[in-house]
Amino acid sequence: MRLGRPEWWIAAGIAALLLWVATCALCGDAGDSARGQRSPTAPAGSAAPDNDAQIIALRLALDREVEAREQLALEVAALREELAARASASGAEVANPPGAASARDAQQSMFDGKALVSAGIAPADAQELRARWESTELGKIQLIDRATREGWLGTAQYQEELRALESDFRRGLSEPDYDRYLYATGKNNRARITDVLANSQGEAAGFHPGDTVVSYGGKRVFSVEELRELATRSDPRESIRVEVIQDGSPVTLYVQGGPIGLMLKPEHQAPK
Repeated sequence: MRLGRPEWWIAAGIAALLLWVATCALCGDAGDSARGQRSPTAPAGSAAPDNDAQIIALRLALDREVEAREQLALEVAALREELAARASASGAEVANPPGAASARDAQQSMFDGKALVSAGIAPADAQELRARWESTELGKIQLIDRATREGWLGTAQYQEELRALESDFRRGLSEPDYDRYLYATGKNNRARITDVLANSQGEAAGFHPGDTVVSYGGKRVFSVEELRELATRSDPRESIRVEVIQDGSPVTLYVQGGPIGLMLKPEHQAPK
């Protein structure tokens, strides 16, 4: 049967329409397939915040470990200097066989109660402070054990609970007792000025190299970090009272809140 011109145009239109519908169906299937292939990758992004928190926690733990090792190296150096000084004063030579120094270091308690008594602290007070320190250290050991067993050691939760233990310990001590604790455990407990920057408010206020900062705005200062934090949180419009030891005598100076313009270093000094 031969189609006339009108019938031929109708047949061609129907064929074109069917071809267009088939093409759209194929495109839709391809899009659905592509979306299905991409969807499994979504959970990987959701784990990123957890990974970041673990990395931050591990970095904090590493910083604590480095600080502890540096402090231990300072203590060993101080003990060796003291031993050499005693030997020099007695005119004798001290033999140091291999392993002898490490054995003495291993026997040295992390809490030096004798040093506190030598600094003028009553033995009963030194013993009470040691008991509080031991209780806190036992709590840290138990925290590490629990976190290890439950699989969250080094996480943000672990760091938060560790800070809570340390904060509770400090809140339970008076400022003089906290000073004694830092000294007995070999930690730095003073911030000494090494340089006063020119044209700074520290220079105008009368700070001198060699001064030891005792308090800022009525709060005791035991470290360089504490002084910087207090200065940062202070109001620049407020006059702040700063107490220092200058040439062996207590001196009161005044600065505005904010940076003082001082270079400082941490020191380990016997409490007075």
